[in-house]
This record gives sequence, C-alpha cells and structure tokens, in this order.
Amino acid sequence: MADLEVAALESLLAALRQTLAKRDHDRAVKRLEAAQNKQEHLRQMQKLQYTLETAQAKAQELQRKRQHKQAKAGLASAKAQQAKIEQQTKKVKALQRNNEEKAAMIMATKHCNRYLEVLELPTMHSSPDWDGNTDWDTYQQVQQQVYKLENGQLSKPSVSHIRLRRSQDLFARGGFRYVYYAQTDSGEQYVAKRLYAEGDELEDNIKDVEADIKDHLTADRCIREFHRRAKQAHASTASMHFTTSVSLIIVKAHESAPACGSIVYFLEPVIEGDYCKWIQNSGEINAVPSVSGQEVLDTTQAMVHFSYEESLKKGRDRSYMITDIQGFQLASGSTTLIDPAICRPRVRGVRPAGADYGIRSAASAFFKAHSYYKLEVLAAL
Repeated sequence: MADLEVAALESLLAALRQTLAKRDHDRAVKRLEAAQNKQEHLRQMQKLQYTLETAQAKAQELQRKRQHKQAKAGLASAKAQQAKIEQQTKKVKALQRNNEEKAAMIMATKHCNRYLEVLELPTMHSSPDWDGNTDWDTYQQVQQQVYKLENGQLSKPSVSHIRLRRSQDLFARGGFRYVYYAQTDSGEQYVAKRLYAEGDELEDNIKDVEADIKDHLTADRCIREFHRRAKQAHASTASMHFTTSVSLIIVKAHESAPACGSIVYFLEPVIEGDYCKWIQNSGEINAVPSVSGQEVLDTTQAMVHFSYEESLKKGRDRSYMITDIQGFQLASGSTTLIDPAICRPRVRGVRPAGADYGIRSAASAFFKAHSYYKLEVLAAL
C-alpha cells in the first residue's frame, strides 16, 4: 500500500514537473518571440530612420545644387554687369581725357593766341651793340643756378653769383616767353627768356623755369643716345645737338627786394646761324625749310620717333615725345637745337606745361606725317 502511494506521488510529482517545465518553456518561447518582435521592430525603425535621413540628405543636396546654380547665374549676371560698367567707365574716362586735352589746348590758346607760331629769334633782328651802353640796363649781381640731370630728375643746383646786364627792350617774343639779350661783365653773350604768365611767388616761377631746363636736358640726353646708337648701326645722320650751357637766373630789383619782386629767366648762349623750325609743339611736321636740307629734316623726325619708342620701354605712364624741334644751321654745317618741348601723358588734376600738347595728340599729329625715313636707323635703335 505504501509503495503504491509513493509511486502515485512520484507520478504526480513527475506530471507536475512536466507541467511546470512546459509552462516555463512556453513562457520562455513567448519571451523570446517578444524579444525577436521587439528587435525586428527596432530594425524597422532604424531602417525608416535611415530612409528618412537619406531623403533629407538628398533634399538638402538638391537645395544646395539649386542654390549653387542660382548663385552661379547671379555671379555670371554680376560679372556681365561689371564688365558693362567697366566698359562704360573706360569710355567715360577716354571721353574725359579727350575733354581735358581739349580744355588744356583751349586754355593754352587763351593764354597765348600765338601758340603755334614760330618763335621769332635774332635772325629777324640785328644783333645788339655788345660793347656799347645804349639800350642796356646797368650790370647787377644776379644768382645763377646750374642743373644736371640725374636718373631723369634735376639735381640740386650749383649756385653762383655773376654780374649781368639785360637789353632794355625785348628783341623777340614767342608763344610763351619774352626774349631779351643779356651779357655778363666778362663778355659772355646770352639770350634771356622770361615766361609771360608769372606767379606772385618766387618758388612757383622757379619751378616753371626748372621744368623748361629739365625738358632741355632730357632732350639733350635723348639726342646724344640717338647719335650713339646711330653710330653703332653705321647709319648716316645729320650732325645736330642741343645747347648745353643753360641755367636759371634770379634777378632782384634790389638786394632787399622781397621774393615776389624777383624775376626768373631761362638763360642760354647766343647762337649765330640761320634759324629754322622743323617740327611744331603739336607734333606737326613742317615742310623742308630752305635753310636746311632733307637730311636734317629726316634726322629730326627719326630723333623724335626714337624719343617716343625709347621712352615707351619705361612704361606708358613714363613715355614722352620730344617736339618743337627748332634751332640754327651753323656755318660748319652742323645744327644747334634750342628750346624743345616734351609732350607727356595727361595726369588728372595736374595742369600741363603750356607747350605740352599731351603725348596722344602729339604722337597722332606726328605719325600722320612722319615719312619713316632712315628706317634702318630706327630698326637698329
């Protein structure tokens, strides 16, 4: 009996264990399925999140491309507008430069209605009585300033004092100057030139004459280089040079005179010979004068052309053209040139010298009539 009860209990216990095991198994299966479902749900959510982020990234990329395209189109439009404005600005500046040149020429003409006339020099008048006292002022102490050209600029002048007398009456007048005879007490004979329009300040008057001296020395250096290069090229040119003994003279009415009471002169030696002008201030070329041959005119043209081409090597803003080529035919056959003008680029706000027509205007006039004689010289130079 007891064994049967024990067996029944063990059977019951086994069934109970089996039931519990099945329940635990079912619970475990359910938990596993729930975990798997949760994991699958999480994967789906991540996938959706990735899809959403990808869609947003594509949308942003499309937006950036659209904005870039719009910006590119806007930039192209802005550049086109800027190019149009720059082109209009260039036209306005060119028109303004032309107007400034015209205004400068009109102003120069107003200051002197003989702007294009040939300077009347001593060939039209008899020489003075250098040994007499009639028609001469008395000798007086004057300040003489002599300059050199260094690196294209005037050096500090060498100052000395000399005794000088001037003719009481002018013997000629040019487009911009009164011209007198002058003589030192040692007998040296000069031509003294005084500007028409003088300022009230001595410094301004000195600057005006210094500008003439600088142009003179620049032209002298240029023609020396021209002849040197021509000689190297074995090219035949007419013998000519500029006067080298030029200086500035300051004359006071008396020793205690104020600065504004002083007179400034451009002093150069008297030259005996037949006067002639080959090229005008404006760059225009005169016909072959009777007092000189074709070779002299051709050489002056080649020299002017050389000055333009040589200065262009330094840059357009530093370019120039030597004009107003005039001087004397000497008995020896050589030519001494005087009183040149230099035409330079216009600078806004800066009034050009009276004889400066501007390089554009002068070059245009010169090259219209330039015969291009001695091209072998220019090619070699």
